[in-house]
Amino acid sequence: TVSQLFMGAQLRMVNLETAVTSSGCPQPQSKPYIFDAPATAMTALSSAGITLATQANDHGLDCGQEGLTQNLAIATAAKYPIIGIGSNATQAFMPFLAKVNGQRIAIIAATQVIAPNLVATWVATSAQGGVASAIDPTQLVTAVQNARRSVDTVVVYLHWGTETQTCPNPQQEPLAQQLVNAGADIVVGTNAHVLLGAGYLGSAYVD
Repeated sequence: TVSQLFMGAQLRMVNLETAVTSSGCPQPQSKPYIFDAPATAMTALSSAGITLATQANDHGLDCGQEGLTQNLAIATAAKYPIIGIGSNATQAFMPFLAKVNGQRIAIIAATQVIAPNLVATWVATSAQGGVASAIDPTQLVTAVQNARRSVDTVVVYLHWGTETQTCPNPQQEPLAQQLVNAGADIVVGTNAHVLLGAGYLGSAYVD
């Protein structure tokens, strides 16, 4: 039914809120809920017609650094584009590039939601694999500015907000403004599990 939901769209993206491993969860993290999907998850996404997925969320490293290594290898072997995670910060913030009807599009993913006890080991840095973090938005803002120079439309796909809360939390609105100032045309996200507001911030669409 997912392919029916996206019917007619030329670019289709979802939030894949789980680790993807090949041999079970090698390093379950210290958190209430651990999500782990098999390698066939990539096949399922591709078969459903989903163009790409982000794993920049609070479950992307549920199976630790060993799980991340498996996750990245699975995506590479499947030739399926996953963004928002990487073996270092450069890879984690790497945009997905596409062209639709001549329109050059860049999509960048990051998360503002990571359990406090896991931030140090989950955030991708120059020396550590992990998720693209927007807790400190500096690298995300730079990624948007860099993408802005060579494409027509910049999309930022975030994991943000507070679960079950329909109003933005104090971190969301300032981040949206920073990203729009940096050149984002669309800022959209997940995590609250309920709908928040949407509309224009200047000429950019924020949802």
